[in-house]
Amino acid sequence: MKLSPIVLAVAALTIAHSSFAAPNAARIAISSGASAAKGSLAASLTPLCKASNGNNVLTEFTSGGNISTYVCADTAVTGGPNGTYLSKPNADFKTFAGTNFAELRLNVTGGSFTAVCSLNGWTAGTACGTLNAGGASDAYRDPATLSNMVPQAGQVIVGGLMDVAPDTFPAGVTAGLNLFSSEPVGVAQTFGVAVSNTLYTAMFNHQKSAGGATIDKPIPSTCLESDTSRLECVPTVSKGQMATIMANNEFNDAYTRGVGFLAGAALDGTVLEYNRRADTSGTQASAQAYFLGLPCASTQLSIVDSPTVGSSNLIGAIRVYGHAGTSNVRTRLNTAGVYGIGIVSGENNQAETWKWVRVQGAAIGENAQPGAGVTNRASVINGSYDFYFETKVVPGTAAGASAFWSAVTSSLNTLSAPVGLLNAADLAGFNKGGNACQYNAR
Repeated sequence: MKLSPIVLAVAALTIAHSSFAAPNAARIAISSGASAAKGSLAASLTPLCKASNGNNVLTEFTSGGNISTYVCADTAVTGGPNGTYLSKPNADFKTFAGTNFAELRLNVTGGSFTAVCSLNGWTAGTACGTLNAGGASDAYRDPATLSNMVPQAGQVIVGGLMDVAPDTFPAGVTAGLNLFSSEPVGVAQTFGVAVSNTLYTAMFNHQKSAGGATIDKPIPSTCLESDTSRLECVPTVSKGQMATIMANNEFNDAYTRGVGFLAGAALDGTVLEYNRRADTSGTQASAQAYFLGLPCASTQLSIVDSPTVGSSNLIGAIRVYGHAGTSNVRTRLNTAGVYGIGIVSGENNQAETWKWVRVQGAAIGENAQPGAGVTNRASVINGSYDFYFETKVVPGTAAGASAFWSAVTSSLNTLSAPVGLLNAADLAGFNKGGNACQYNAR
């Protein structure tokens, strides 16, 4: 059968249309950065998507917990070769209010510093060039194929959010890279010390006194381990103890004693698991700034090396894990029978088995057990807890990048008190003035 020129033309137009994903490439923003801020960033996009007419829909495409693409359109979209993402015309994708973009592709696998890496093109011979296998760019979820792809021609790299400013990271991370100018976002993220249930029990038993709380045994004798909402009953860790665990010294008390360093001589020699993040992680940089005084201290302690991501090193009586993301830390802390400790951001409030411990006697939230009713922020607002840092953004120089982050910043500051997030009104009280090295003050 011979087809007419009109039929052939229509068929050609249909094929051409189906081979190009909408929205147009210039309306797709590419971002890497802080895993701690991922939930808050996602929450900020919903009102920006709805803003133009109140009916637009934000659709999220995910690949695990660290890679997400957010698409704003007149209706929810579906992915894959037969999905509506490919069939919808460009005009049906709606820009986030105040921006040029209708889609954000986000990868937070490598942590905060990947915001800088993406703007530097993953420079060979630097920490960025070795972060991903072969020095490749981060890959992002493509709704058209439901696979992870590196940025494509015309898509706009806009930088990303960071838990702390770029110059807070160690020299080994920043060497050879343009750090770009960072800007305040007006919000802050809390962080806390999390422990496995087994370690929590051991610390509780050690710190509970027989006849009343003392300096070395600060938990009153009336406390039960189940009293996780009575904050005086929650075990505490000192900044000195965390610094000793984080420091690169296999002969110090922590690496010699293991669990006994935190839970008494009966557990000396039992392996303690320190679940640290990669050097490019903002959570790791935040912990180093808070517990070790880096980069501010004139005489600096060295940090125990991170193993290859996903592996561990046994050093004395401490097994050091290297984790890609907060979810990996939580997974290990949820493992039955392990004595584990690590730093996670306050937005983590999943109903899991790990628990928060107090820091210097101050609690991050209203309960050691994550779950309903916990703010992980009220104690910062009243000045009793100071393990938090003010979020930064490195927007780069691409057209539309600064406007995009300005819109996100405005939206973040209108969110109704997400767990672990402090907005500008909260920071009007006690704050660090945007400086990671500044003490908390009113």
